Amino acid sequence: MLTSAIFVVNLLLHRPVIDALLFSLAIAVGITPQLLPAVVTTSLATGARRLARQKPSAPAGWASRPYRAGWMGCQPSDAGASAGRAETGVKEATVELATARTLDVTDVDGGLPLAWTAVAMATMHSGDVVEVRVADPAQLPNFSAWCRTTGNRLLEHTLEDGALRLVIRKR
Repeated sequence: MLTSAIFVVNLLLHRPVIDALLFSLAIAVGITPQLLPAVVTTSLATGARRLARQKPSAPAGWASRPYRAGWMGCQPSDAGASAGRAETGVKEATVELATARTLDVTDVDGGLPLAWTAVAMATMHSGDVVEVRVADPAQLPNFSAWCRTTGNRLLEHTLEDGALRLVIRKR
């Protein structure tokens, strides 16, 4: 939309068509890397909200079991619930948390770890805590922005064995 508007304005200013086209294309290419994370985060948050409104149901007994994401969907894993640590404020206060779910998405690429997390959290109750393991530590800004956007709280993030471990409380 912005690219089209710039192109039209350049044409109205009687600039050559090829210059107007190249300039609007350059603007689009320059803005895309800056806006892409915001667009993806907003889209994922919107989808998670819609899914939460539909109140999807999980099979009986899965509410407190850990999950491992696979290509076919979230499958319960054999690992038990783990305790997490949450730092609150600047005071270095530590609180023990009972993790409601463990989501291991270390074998999933791209933006899908965040999507898997959003889907898993849609079936959780307010105040529940999920522990997420992600292979790519560069995903931390995406998860942080998603938590701010959705109102969920990123309680802890650590790097363990090359994988990013996140502890998130559902709003």
